[in-house]
Amino acid sequence: MEEENEEERAGLLKEFLESIFKDMIIKGLVEISKVTFTKHIESEYDCKTGRFVQTDDNWIIETDGVCLRRILTIDKVDHRKTQSNDCLEIQ
Repeated sequence: MEEENEEERAGLLKEFLESIFKDMIIKGLVEISKVTFTKHIESEYDCKTGRFVQTDDNWIIETDGVCLRRILTIDKVDHRKTQSNDCLEIQ
């Protein structure tokens, strides 16, 4: 009986979360329609130990749509590592 209640609660919680995510709007840049995040871990080979050592970890943000000029003005966006494949934006 208790397991059924837990399963029912889990199902209700899942439905609730799905309904929130369907209706949620994150305000941002109009030119960008979709954003995905990937954690990127940088590492270097250490000759002394013969192993790779983690040097840094960053988040890579990939977007559908561009507005490079506006993105580069955002704090915590590293302009040295920002890339674009949009020829007109780069020009």
